Amino acid sequence: ANAEQWAAKVQTITPNVIVSAIKRDDKTYYRVRVTGLATKSAAAEMARKLEAGLGLDSSLWVGLE
Repeated sequence: ANAEQWAAKVQTITPNVIVSAIKRDDKTYYRVRVTGLATKSAAAEMARKLEAGLGLDSSLWVGLE
């Protein structure tokens, strides 16, 4: 539920949001991801917008997946 709440917040800034589940060591972790960004620099810019718009520190991860 917490990941879904974060996804809803992120969707106020960008519509391309998905929540994915990962199982590790008999635990399930949820990841909120923004998709559809063409370049790593576009992803980094989106991370800065999300950090500013949602009041987050600089801990968002930018990747290719």
